[in-house]
Amino acid sequence: MDGEEDSLRLRGVIDRVDVTSDGMVRVIDYKTAGKWAFTKKAVADGKKLQLPLDALAARDALGLGEPAEGFYWRVQQAERSGFTLSGFDGGPRGAIEVALDKAWEAVRGARAGHFVPRPPQGGCPSYCPAVAFCWRYQPPYSG
Repeated sequence: MDGEEDSLRLRGVIDRVDVTSDGMVRVIDYKTAGKWAFTKKAVADGKKLQLPLDALAARDALGLGEPAEGFYWRVQQAERSGFTLSGFDGGPRGAIEVALDKAWEAVRGARAGHFVPRPPQGGCPSYCPAVAFCWRYQPPYSG
């Protein structure tokens, strides 16, 4: 958009932000889902962006400083995910950049009218609000 400023606004709640006495910012996102989905590849593919977007919000919207770490906390297992912001290529900044790129890709697609539903790999979650009427619904694989 030549000469025009554009913005992307997201709305949500960050589960937890810790700031240490030396100013280190750590973002934690609590999850009850299984641990398989929260990986570096899922972030790179644009499938799991909440943690890097939370880190961006902690930095920019809340002004807490540059995030040094972040991870998903699996509530049912009471353990940290294998994925961490510091372990992403380029660290937390790299994860934030990828998340922003993927978010803008989704915005551009929506603006262009690309709303084609596609079932996720492995089937649709049973909690999806469209389960009752979506012609593309596929139950999750339970093999």
